[in-house]
Amino acid sequence: ASPRSASRLLRHKTPTEARRAAALLAALRARVRGAHPFPPPPSPRAPLPSRPAPRRAPVPPHPPPPPPPPKRAPSKVEVELPPKPAPEKLRKEAKRAYYATDGPRSQRELSNVFKLGAKNFVVELNEIVLAVGARLGFGVPPSRTLPDCLLLTLSNDAVNAREHAREAAMEAAAAAAGTRALTVANLSWPTRVVYRVVCWYIDVAFVGRPIPRLWFLEIVARMPYFAYTSCLHLYATLGWWRSAELMNIHYSEQVNEAFHCAVCETLGGDRRWFDRFTAFHGAIAYYWILVVQFFLSPSESYAFSHALEMHAVDTYGQFVDENEETLKRLPVPQVARKYFEEFLYYFDEFQTESDGVRRPVLNSLYDVFINILEDELQHSKTMEACVDYTRDQKPVKYRGRDMQSHGRDSRPYMTSDERTAYWDNWRESQGNAAAETDEAVEEARASNDGK
Repeated sequence: ASPRSASRLLRHKTPTEARRAAALLAALRARVRGAHPFPPPPSPRAPLPSRPAPRRAPVPPHPPPPPPPPKRAPSKVEVELPPKPAPEKLRKEAKRAYYATDGPRSQRELSNVFKLGAKNFVVELNEIVLAVGARLGFGVPPSRTLPDCLLLTLSNDAVNAREHAREAAMEAAAAAAGTRALTVANLSWPTRVVYRVVCWYIDVAFVGRPIPRLWFLEIVARMPYFAYTSCLHLYATLGWWRSAELMNIHYSEQVNEAFHCAVCETLGGDRRWFDRFTAFHGAIAYYWILVVQFFLSPSESYAFSHALEMHAVDTYGQFVDENEETLKRLPVPQVARKYFEEFLYYFDEFQTESDGVRRPVLNSLYDVFINILEDELQHSKTMEACVDYTRDQKPVKYRGRDMQSHGRDSRPYMTSDERTAYWDNWRESQGNAAAETDEAVEEARASNDGK
């Protein structure tokens, strides 16, 4: 090794090589000078003392949570209130309350027209959004909700065949009796066109959906009674004509139809937004058609309602026959039991062929629809009696008796001569009673004077 190679080794950066290079350079210098032939070995480098780890103060353990205060029993003054639900939950509960399963849709707080309209607009807007979502595949499938989950059926062809057979039987019976049958063929052509349009829409729009079809039919079928009551109120207000019994019959019929609607709503008949839209707007148009028709010809208007009620009889009859086994396994809705068994709102007022002794017994949903079928048959008989009353001046049966001779005071229906004779007879009877009273008083006075 030469000093030049040693100096070259000093350029290394590692400490070990630098120490070796320094020792080699010192040995070369000593060899050159003759002092030490071999240099002493380098002493190993002592390791640096390690620093002790800093001592941390011991962390005290967390104290246990304090025990909850004991619950006091609510006193007479202090009452534990339930937690307030979230606004979203409140909106859902309000929608569920609006479509209550055991009551009519109108069970909301009565308010002014602006509040009612605003509430209905919000609810229907939400339903439109849900309907669009259902069309796009969101939400619960319809087959898992009412009324589709009940698996009920109704054949349009069977209903139409039943209607044609009934009208043929009515025509044959009328021909044998020498009278005119109340069939669709004997209606005027404008009335016949409206009837055919209503039946066509029901057949097309509700294929495979019997409960919505029945609900739509009930919404439309109660419009005649609204229209007749309005027209009779107008006639009575103007002093042209009045009949308290006829108004009472029509009012009881519309109450009966309202509970039929409530039963169908219990089964989900009004779940679809489009069904409600067409039913309500179509009912308004149908109402004004009936009002104009009643103004022009009351008998034709009653005949129109008779045809629609007989169509309802055919529809309910076919529905009950097709679904008898299924309906017998389903329970009775609360609203049906409330109407048919508990309160019977005006139930006896439209029973034209009986004395008010019909009392339904409900054991299943089959019994409910059997009684609705009987109600529709009674409505058709009432409309037939009203046609005879307006066309042939025959008395209407009111609770099994003639409307004009059931024992009530008939003074509002008297002519002027009858009214004069009535008061003359009353005056004579009062005069005779007064004379008898005077004679009795004189006899009593004479006897007292004699005593």
